[in-house]
Amino acid sequence: MCDIIRRLPDDLIIRIIPYTYSFQPKELIHDINSYFYGKKMVTTIYCGMWFDSYEDNNDKYWLINDLFAFANDYNPTMFGYKKSFYNIFSRNIMLKNNESKINNYVIRLEDSEVNKQINIFWGLFTPEERSDFMEIANMKIRIIN
Repeated sequence: MCDIIRRLPDDLIIRIIPYTYSFQPKELIHDINSYFYGKKMVTTIYCGMWFDSYEDNNDKYWLINDLFAFANDYNPTMFGYKKSFYNIFSRNIMLKNNESKINNYVIRLEDSEVNKQINIFWGLFTPEERSDFMEIANMKIRIIN
């Protein structure tokens, strides 16, 4: 982390440093920890499930598929998005409760790189949703093994 900070311009560091001295809300810290550790855990789970796969990134494609399914209450997206899906994407400040904007955003998102898609979904989930998803992923791996 220090290496990254050293590469930043001095004027940017001067603006960032004061934030490092202020306390952050517990909810924010919990959300950040949930994002970081949860993503690490879920990617490890999916990598383990698809370890023997011959295709590169197969684990990531299954993960994004399952993230879409989870967000849409396990309803096929070809039949449209459910209220839960729109609720999750409405958390993006740029898409606030606008279904047509969300639909256009998701179409563009599907064309983007799989890691970006995973990061966006994982970032929009609440810590509770991440925990629920990881619980389901853990059940899947127990079934496979």
